[in-house]
Amino acid sequence: MKQYQKMWQEENAKPDKCQQKLDEYHRAAEALRKDMKELGELADEVRKASGRKTVNS
Repeated sequence: MKQYQKMWQEENAKPDKCQQKLDEYHRAAEALRKDMKELGELADEVRKASGRKTVNS
């Protein structure tokens, strides 16, 4: 996710920045954030099933 943030910052700093690229980087970071949340929730389900304490809820 930090990679997309860095790419966004670099593009935003350009005098001739491309709004399409900025939007694309933002959408990619949001999608990655959503996927990471879903993975955390799935990991918690596995933890619950094995009797361990959940971390992401």
